Amino acid sequence: MRKFIIFLILGAIFLPSFSILASFNAGTTKEYLVAHANSPWSTMALAALGASSVPSDDYLKSVSGSSAIEYAAPILAITSLNQDPRSFGNKDYIPELKKYYVNDQIGDIANINDDIFGLLALVSAGIPTSDSVVAGAKNYIRANQQANGGWGFSVSGGTDSNMTAAAI
Repeated sequence: MRKFIIFLILGAIFLPSFSILASFNAGTTKEYLVAHANSPWSTMALAALGASSVPSDDYLKSVSGSSAIEYAAPILAITSLNQDPRSFGNKDYIPELKKYYVNDQIGDIANINDDIFGLLALVSAGIPTSDSVVAGAKNYIRANQQANGGWGFSVSGGTDSNMTAAAI
């Protein structure tokens, strides 16, 4: 009887989650992403969905940013389209991202997310692991893994499952 009650409780907890998965509709998702297409994150999601074309990827051809993440996300979007961020727009975005590399870390010293996405962007663009920026950022990320094994958005903040997944 105890096992039955435990399974009943677990079923009540997890059954709604399974119904969410069952209701996933790639067409509706794609429509939503197309409506929000001028975002590197939407571009990456459309590429992951296998969209044959991404509406208005022109916004990626004139990226101008004032932070590492403002270059890392577009580089990831460009590479998700199987394009080269060194020649996609009117400039090479790799040195633009690399200019935020200081003291073995990319971007804001208080944050770890820009290091994680910066590293992912460089590797996705084919920058070799022997590159000093790639190696330095990797070491910085590993050095800032928290005691529970995860990473957070910031160096001093708590861990976050999304940042941990990206770091791994």
